[in-house]
Amino acid sequence: MRLSFFPILFTILLPSCLLADTVCPFGFTLINQQKCLKVYTDQVQHLDATEQCTSFGGTLVTIKNAIDNRAVANFAANAGLSSFWIGGFCYTRDEVACFHDDSSGVMTYNNFGAGYPQNNFAIGQCVYMKTSGTSAGQWATNSCHRETMPYVCEVPLTLEDTTCQDNYNGYCYLYNEIPGHTLDFKGAQAICQANNANLASIHSKQELDYIKTLYRGSGVNEIFLGAQASKPHVFKWIDGSPFGYSYRNPFDNSTENCLKMSVIEEMGPNQQMIFGTWTETGCQEVNNFLCKRKIVGKFPESFKSLETEKSLVPIHYDITDPSNCNNTMLIAPGTITSFGYGTSPLPGGFCNYKIAAIGAYRVAIHFIDFSTWYNVDVTDQFGENVARLYNTRDPFSVLVESTVAVLTHDADKDASSDRHGFKAVIMPF
Repeated sequence: MRLSFFPILFTILLPSCLLADTVCPFGFTLINQQKCLKVYTDQVQHLDATEQCTSFGGTLVTIKNAIDNRAVANFAANAGLSSFWIGGFCYTRDEVACFHDDSSGVMTYNNFGAGYPQNNFAIGQCVYMKTSGTSAGQWATNSCHRETMPYVCEVPLTLEDTTCQDNYNGYCYLYNEIPGHTLDFKGAQAICQANNANLASIHSKQELDYIKTLYRGSGVNEIFLGAQASKPHVFKWIDGSPFGYSYRNPFDNSTENCLKMSVIEEMGPNQQMIFGTWTETGCQEVNNFLCKRKIVGKFPESFKSLETEKSLVPIHYDITDPSNCNNTMLIAPGTITSFGYGTSPLPGGFCNYKIAAIGAYRVAIHFIDFSTWYNVDVTDQFGENVARLYNTRDPFSVLVESTVAVLTHDADKDASSDRHGFKAVIMPF
């Protein structure tokens, strides 16, 4: 990992005739003037494929129209692929339950072949494309974690800037990683502004993944983000961009005026998964920091960056009745509780929760309050046990190594045993 500290630079504004050209990051190929793709020929499970793509701040390739579908099929076929994972996940046979991996929501375009999505998967199935024969360009579905095949990654188109080493989605990321060289929020923002930048704002899970990769192996634990509180627990980005995406630490109970992000791949106390999450912090504290500079240029009119695509604001998709704990599919982010949690007297009742993250991510269950008599059982989508939990515990996390998880709990003896149930925040990880 490169360690770099940027000096104060004097920025010269470019005239319109010198606007940057659109380009793809190194190793990716531009398709249809707006998609940056890379083929991987290794035969891997869906989870391994998505982890590789997210390490670039991308996803498996998402396809939203027939023109792109044809181009992606030809691109993969020319690389020798006969079938490969693409960025989609389906929860039922009904098309409305199929989602894009890039968090843009329900598929509005698909090219499923006859008989797909299949209906022999109890909860979820991943999408792949075929490139040969009469089914060339058609989509199919299969088990996410028991089948292997090649894959195609997609990252956002960006703008050319020969002075920028870390270029993503039209922005240059400038970071300070020198141990001991830390500043308070005001001082860090002053350095950023001197470089025609601001402390970083974050607008999607993909951008969050990209920033985490920047700090991998750096020894830095956390960084300031470019947000300040307008009132308790309500933040605004100081660069003026909308605060439409959030990845707040569910265990954070502090009330401060600035935000910091965890960039170290380690568990917090009590096995709390806080990597990448944002925690409130005092603006007077000193910390490492990340600056983000907009590159002067223009994207194609048809291109939507991660920052401007409105559908990337987190949305809860309840595929079945959201009022019944036994029949709800909750797509992260969201919150679940034991039956009657927070009421007195506490009622009994059995709950079965089906929980999912969009295909590029796994399910992280953050128990912020936990006190039960009977077991809380967590299984993956194949019915394999992940965790069996009970008693009174400090806040903790459970990571399910699949896109879907099932959680069950019988609350009948919680009240009589002086237990009060549980509350958990569900997040993509």
